[in-house]
Amino acid sequence: MEFIQGTQVKDIINMPLPQSKKSEYTRTITKSYLKQVYIDGFYHADPHGGNMIVQEDDTIAFIDFGAVGSIDDELKKNILEFYYAINNKDVEGAMQSFLNIGGADAKNVDVAGSGKILIP
Repeated sequence: MEFIQGTQVKDIINMPLPQSKKSEYTRTITKSYLKQVYIDGFYHADPHGGNMIVQEDDTIAFIDFGAVGSIDDELKKNILEFYYAINNKDVEGAMQSFLNIGGADAKNVDVAGSGKILIP
């Protein structure tokens, strides 16, 4: 463990910084989190503004790794396919990816909304 000096991200909003600097921090945090989840498959599971520190050199440090998570390659693939389908307005693709994420099969889910209870 080491001490990380800086300002908690939650306190940045009230600081007299240019909006461009705040936007830069937002982009950095977003890119970092997407990398953690979709590339590394291992992520900080409690990423709130008190668990991120802006250091003097403008780097962002994540702290308090008491909660972490991992995502296997299959789940990463399904999540990416889900967002890709949404981006392309592909309802069927999004539905199938969502079912895959939940480990469900279309034959066991009332995808048509008929109200019928389907029992596997």
